Amino acid sequence: QVGMVDSQGRAAAFTGSGCYAWAGHIVGDGFCCQGNILVPGTVEAMAACFAEARGGPGE
Repeated sequence: QVGMVDSQGRAAAFTGSGCYAWAGHIVGDGFCCQGNILVPGTVEAMAACFAEARGGPGE
């Protein structure tokens, strides 16, 4: 599993078939959330927080 965001805010991710039973990712404008062995809804909740946030990381 890999995720990245470049200096322009473009995000990309890959979740391979070798991960555990549940693994996934969500990319958005300026963020990438991924998870492996998490309870349902965790990655979605992380992505929602990033999508609704104002300012940059750490603000």
